[in-house]
Amino acid sequence: MAEKYSKQENQVQQKEKMEAIGTLAGGIAHRFNNIIGGIIGNISLMRLEIDPTHHHHERLLKVEKEIQRMAKLASQLIGYARQGRYNVKTVDLNEMVKSSVDDITKSRNGIEIRLKLKDVLPVELDLNQIKEVLQAVLINAAEAMPEDGVITVKTRNTAHYDMKSICDAESKNNSYVLLAITDTGIGMDLETLKRIFEPFFTTKEMRDEAIGLSLASVYGIVKGHDGYIDVESEKGRGTTFKIYLPASEENDKEMSKAD
Repeated sequence: MAEKYSKQENQVQQKEKMEAIGTLAGGIAHRFNNIIGGIIGNISLMRLEIDPTHHHHERLLKVEKEIQRMAKLASQLIGYARQGRYNVKTVDLNEMVKSSVDDITKSRNGIEIRLKLKDVLPVELDLNQIKEVLQAVLINAAEAMPEDGVITVKTRNTAHYDMKSICDAESKNNSYVLLAITDTGIGMDLETLKRIFEPFFTTKEMRDEAIGLSLASVYGIVKGHDGYIDVESEKGRGTTFKIYLPASEENDKEMSKAD
């Protein structure tokens, strides 16, 4: 008898696995970051003391560039482990979506992005972190469409009682804003779908050390904002990422009174 896929069971298993991996990854990344900081500091001092015409100057620039790539890798690991420092502000999610979509549209030819944005409640979030989340998902969607296609980005208000398949008993909020990104790409099979948020898991060729960390970082950042993320996909039928972010506390209180 074929194994029946249960989204709720998978959510529980995924959460337990991510917690364990996140604890390990966060500890390693913080130590990694401290070492990187010392290396970058010493390289900067060496560059100040070496004339730009010196034959070692160009080599130092290359080393500095590689160290910065390492720093980005550590940052993504920390984001995955939900240990990043957030600069939280109350923002209009729709405005953030519009600016992020403009950046992707300019860099990806042949892809149409359609916006279906409803009036939504304000959300409290780190703007830069959530921009990273949206851009990572948009890039992932674009790469799933090798030639051309359509990405649809939607926003709307929702509530915890409409999120039973993913919302757990630990939810502290009543009202959420849903950010949904749907592509018309190649889609994913069930085994890939179960593993997409694991660090370093990728179906792409490993040409870059950071490949396989973008969606892991997305997962960590969303969880770090007390949000939820769900993915629906089928081979040959595209993919939808659903990101649920809690509304600001004042709006959440009003929703609670209405309930």
